[in-house]
Amino acid sequence: MKAALVGASGELLHQARRATGRERGPDAVVDTVLGFAAELRAYGERHLGEPAAAAGVAVPGIVDAGRGLAVYAANLGWSDVPMRKLLGERLHGVPVALGHDVRTGGLAEGRIGAGRGTDRFLFVALGTGIAGAIGIDGTVEAGAHGFAGEIGHIVVRPGGLPVRAGSTAAWSGTPPPRRSARPGHRPPGTRTRTRRAARRPWSRATSAPYGSGAGPWTRSPTGWSPRSPSWTRAP
Repeated sequence: MKAALVGASGELLHQARRATGRERGPDAVVDTVLGFAAELRAYGERHLGEPAAAAGVAVPGIVDAGRGLAVYAANLGWSDVPMRKLLGERLHGVPVALGHDVRTGGLAEGRIGAGRGTDRFLFVALGTGIAGAIGIDGTVEAGAHGFAGEIGHIVVRPGGLPVRAGSTAAWSGTPPPRRSARPGHRPPGTRTRTRRAARRPWSRATSAPYGSGAGPWTRSPTGWSPRSPSWTRAP
């Protein structure tokens, strides 16, 4: 998690980072977010003479900014978290805005970054996954159902590997972003099999629950391999 205290004219006053700690579960992540915000408020009081007048938080997944809800995030495991309300209470009632991480980044890029002065732009973020934001007339388009710009879920290899959010062979999972432009790179699942593997291929038996993160493939130092019991040896 990354955070900052910013002056009214945009000057950076303080910045900090904290581990998300998602291995401790979604409730612990929410507590960490709230605690981090409270630390920043206290820092402003101690070092800058006053607490922040307002707060904004950007989170991944499906976000209902109008209602202040973090609806769903596959990589964090939470659902329907009233983030705006919880932060407002922790920060003693200051106004709080909640936004989608990539759309918020796109909005910033359009207002003070490379998209400034244009009425149309596409912002593409490469991180844990791949996503985009569509800038139109000074705002970022959320779409009818809040999914505009979710290019990471476009299927680019039919019949390929499942990814964490539930789809199959989506751009976000085939392959990881930092390797997607490497010449000659083979996406996971396309490496040459040994003769024994060719004679006894892997076949799918069951599938993991939607959004569980417990997909049928696991990463090892030597590459991607099937995870039991989701995959079994064919006769």
